[in-house]
This record gives sequence, C-alpha cells and structure tokens, in this order.
Amino acid sequence: LDVKQIASCRKFINKEIELIQPSIIICVGEIAASTLIHPGFNMEEEHGKLFGSDIKFMAIHHPEEIISKGEYSQEAVNLKTSMWEDILKAHTFLTTGGE
Repeated sequence: LDVKQIASCRKFINKEIELIQPSIIICVGEIAASTLIHPGFNMEEEHGKLFGSDIKFMAIHHPEEIISKGEYSQEAVNLKTSMWEDILKAHTFLTTGGE
C-alpha cells in the first residue's frame, strides 16, 4: 500500500470508528498499526500493547507473516503463540474494562 491508498481509505475508517465507537481496535499487521497507532510502529517491540485513551488500539502480527515463515516452523509457532497471547490481552481488556 502506498500513502495515497492509505489516505484515500482513512476518511472511511475514521467515519466507521465514529459510528461504531469501539472499545478496542486490533490492527492486523505493521501497516495498519503504523496508520492507526503511530507512524514507525515497531511490531517486534510494540505488539500486544494498548495505545490510546478513549479507544484503545492494539497490534497483532499479520497471518501472512506466519505463512511466510512456514506454518510449522518454530518461528511460526512462536508468532502464533504471540498472537494468541495478544488476543487474550484484548479479551481481558474487554471483559474487565481495564488494562
């Protein structure tokens, strides 16, 4: 995706967020996280962390990253585990109302 593509979709995303008013948004992959959380988002260091105040944002690894590592490689298994733990953090946030 280039900057023009992201910019052209951003107004639709902002409107959806305004209408739905979610408690949390999970960004799947570094491009989504760099767009919605902050530019230069570093997936290795920042995945699974909650960002934002009114609406929380969290990033998880993109499934393509697992596929590219070879689904059953140790690296892919580690990524799957990491993704699952991050999703559990989001679930805990939603069910407890806190971080």
